[in-house]
Amino acid sequence: MAVNFIKYAEEAHEYIKKMALQLGFTEERTLRAVRAVLHAIRDRIGVGESLNLISQFPFFLKGLYVERWKLSERVENFSTLDEFAERIMAGAGRTFVVDFESKEQAVGVSRAVMHSLRRYVSEGELANVYKNLPKELKAIYNPEINV
Repeated sequence: MAVNFIKYAEEAHEYIKKMALQLGFTEERTLRAVRAVLHAIRDRIGVGESLNLISQFPFFLKGLYVERWKLSERVENFSTLDEFAERIMAGAGRTFVVDFESKEQAVGVSRAVMHSLRRYVSEGELANVYKNLPKELKAIYNPEINV
């Protein structure tokens, strides 16, 4: 079976283009922001849940998710929105000043990214991811949860 990388590239470009329109960012900035959010989530939920989550991702999101991943059973222990936003901003590297104007914006971007994953990931798997998040972080993805 031949791998159709052109199809994967087109799918990735479509996703980034739609997210860029939604966020009001350039496509390059959107790519960095999506990567930073995925890495923050990845580092918080751990290896086992990460592997379950990405099993449902399209090829291009798998690549973003695992980029620079150092497998470890240890999860990052951030539990507040503030710490989560800082993690996302740090994940953007040197461009964080450009990519995220504030912690609130970083949280908003993470909400948009998680919402976009519903296109690819079952509700049951997303529920499992949410179970691995502290209550304050769950609230950013599910407004019905009160903190």
